[in-house]
Amino acid sequence: MKPVGKTIQFYLPDGEPRGIRIAEITTRIVQAVAIPRALLGRARERPELDSVGVYLLLGDAVEGEKPFVYVGQSENPGKRLFQHMSDDKKAFWETAIVFVSRTNNFTQTHVRYLEYHCQIAAKEAGRYVLQNAVE
Repeated sequence: MKPVGKTIQFYLPDGEPRGIRIAEITTRIVQAVAIPRALLGRARERPELDSVGVYLLLGDAVEGEKPFVYVGQSENPGKRLFQHMSDDKKAFWETAIVFVSRTNNFTQTHVRYLEYHCQIAAKEAGRYVLQNAVE
């Protein structure tokens, strides 16, 4: 099967490549918003984080171990990420990646389904230590 070309568009709201980044494949409706933990306050102002979405909390590897990931979903990811800031069980994360619909078409049912499949995929890939309790 021959690979099909795609265009990925990045937007840097602050003009900084290590800051908040918004990416999308131009022919799809999903956007990914990457947020360094230190910039969560500024990211909270982004309208993308007020929509229903799935998110990943990514943490660096502890010496000799794999990096950590937590997969979640929320009706308001911006608010939910702030709640995770004070959760000692999720103190590991350094970057959050939030996936939302550009057309606001995701429902709570959609993101619960996506959350479950992201958890299974993360577990099967074996690249991260999954912080969710998935059987």
